[in-house]
Amino acid sequence: MSAYIAAPEEVLAVLSAIMQGTFLDAVGHAPRVAERCRAAELLARHYGLFVPAERETTQARRDAAERISRAVEAWLAGEEVDSPSTGTPLAG
Repeated sequence: MSAYIAAPEEVLAVLSAIMQGTFLDAVGHAPRVAERCRAAELLARHYGLFVPAERETTQARRDAAERISRAVEAWLAGEEVDSPSTGTPLAG
């Protein structure tokens, strides 16, 4: 067993080279498409590019509900407020 442990930057560099097809094996062959896709997937996961649509939608709904709640509270307090969805002033 080797005492050498790759640094995170080195791992990312190798995955990037595999994804780009520039990493050659011992006999000079470039990675297959499946290997390139897997490297791209691992890099995307590392950079957080895969966000489940459900979580994104849930957060968008929470944000919208919060904007509406603030607008209603301001309107009930007699303040002039903009529509949370259109930004146009609401009649009060």
